[in-house]
Amino acid sequence: MFSEDPARIFTLDELNSFVLGAPAQFAPGEKKVYTNANTNLLGAVVEQQRGSSSPTSSTSAS
Repeated sequence: MFSEDPARIFTLDELNSFVLGAPAQFAPGEKKVYTNANTNLLGAVVEQQRGSSSPTSSTSAS
């Protein structure tokens, strides 16, 4: 999907669909691979709690 349009902005649902329900690529402790999967999942939790999928920063002054 990414290689088709590298400038595309994916939704969190699209990003999370790459990892949710997918089998492990290797046994625990066998390798280490960095991904943003945990950050994406955290973003989905934050969006659910806020009731918003707004791309604006949550650190803006009020």
